[in-house]
Amino acid sequence: MIALNELMKQYGIAKKTRKHVHDYQDFLAHIDKKILNIFNFLYEELHLVMGYDGIGKYTVVQEALKSAEGLINWVEKKLKK
Repeated sequence: MIALNELMKQYGIAKKTRKHVHDYQDFLAHIDKKILNIFNFLYEELHLVMGYDGIGKYTVVQEALKSAEGLINWVEKKLKK
C-alpha cells in the first residue's frame, strides 16, 4: 500500500487521513482493472486471511507474496513515467 500511496500522489490523490481499502480499489479501478484484481487477491489473502484470521496455506501465501512483488514492480514502472 505504501507503493500505491506514492502512485496516488503522482496522480494528485493525497489524503491527510489514513486511506481505506476502498480508496485503493477506486483508484486502481480507473487505472488498471487487472491490477485491481491482483490487489483484491492480495488484500484478501495477506491482510484478511493471514492478518485477522491467522491462517493461510503455504502455497497460497507464496503465490500472494509473488503477486505482491509483481504489484510493486508495476507501481515502480508507473512512477518512472
